[in-house]
Amino acid sequence: MPNRGRLLPIVLCACLAAVGVSLAHPPAARAQTMKRGAKASFEKGATEYNLGHFADAIAQFEKAYAIDAAPILLFNIGQCHRQLGNKERALFFYRRYLEQDPKAENRVEVEKRMAELERSMKEEKDLQQRPPTNLAEPPPGQSEAGATAETGPATAPPPAVPATGAASTSVALVSAGPAPSAEADGTNYRRVAMWSAVGLAGAGLILGVVETISWRGKVSDFDNHVGPSATMPGQTVMNCGADDPNRGGPGCSALYDSASSAFSLAVTGYIVGALAGAGAATLYLTEPNPERKSGVAFHCGPGPGSAGLACGGSF
Repeated sequence: MPNRGRLLPIVLCACLAAVGVSLAHPPAARAQTMKRGAKASFEKGATEYNLGHFADAIAQFEKAYAIDAAPILLFNIGQCHRQLGNKERALFFYRRYLEQDPKAENRVEVEKRMAELERSMKEEKDLQQRPPTNLAEPPPGQSEAGATAETGPATAPPPAVPATGAASTSVALVSAGPAPSAEADGTNYRRVAMWSAVGLAGAGLILGVVETISWRGKVSDFDNHVGPSATMPGQTVMNCGADDPNRGGPGCSALYDSASSAFSLAVTGYIVGALAGAGAATLYLTEPNPERKSGVAFHCGPGPGSAGLACGGSF
């Protein structure tokens, strides 16, 4: 089988210096589970994220998700909304990510991030609902700046809650492809069928070779069998003949049947091996592979002539 370029591992890494969040490109073996258009949009979105263009990154990740609904794209969209301060949208996409990938490797960090966002939103809501504090008016002739030591300094307003929760541990974007798509499942089934056909072809050919050797030996035993002559009693001769109705003297019929069985098994082995090999070759050559520069495809459709059907192929 030829070596396929898509099975070679390719690891790409980049650093996000602007916000201190690392971005890992998908490993090659897992990136292949994404369709070509989805993978291209994912890479563009990762580049926009690294540059701090979070709105543009969202557009690219949403485009990739429309092509291939990989759950990890939802997490990356949530990361972008969190960087933009859209806390409710970030929570929405984090929840959708964990719902679609319950066994996510970064589940603990995502749940921690969700708890921080919910706590931050609650604090902001409490600040908005808190009634304003009634301040006493200073005595006549005394300004707020000239307040006595007994009244104490003015109370400073509470610190603003950071929109993005930058003080806490950051959660990085995660590479795409934690779960194979339906297209990848179909490819796996084809590979199982292809390798099964290869094994069956090998077994059939081995059976054919073994039985061919056995058949040749049994034919030789039949031709050289020695026994009593039917016409000259007391003499021994090679008494087996394939044209004789009884195949010759005693023991000849069993030798003939054994040789015939070995011949039939040899022919069966060769036929099974050839058919299984043809099936394996067909599965390999017709497997969808965007990276393969050449392949074989057959198709039929309406055409001219009395049959009204035309078939063709491409290589």
